[in-house]
Amino acid sequence: MQGTILEECWKPAFARHLIPKTTGLQRDLAQYLRYYNTDRAHTGRWTRGRTPEAVPGKAKMW
Repeated sequence: MQGTILEECWKPAFARHLIPKTTGLQRDLAQYLRYYNTDRAHTGRWTRGRTPEAVPGKAKMW
């Protein structure tokens, strides 16, 4: 997940702003984690194309 956060969350944030504010980064991360857990399909062994939220009995990835 670390590479995913770097590629899909932090790099776009730094591309939008030369020096992003901490509050903006926190907001972006919270939005990204919500998207990651509820909307983004995963291809892992446990999720099999589902979102982490849709997998019964599994913890959220945050």
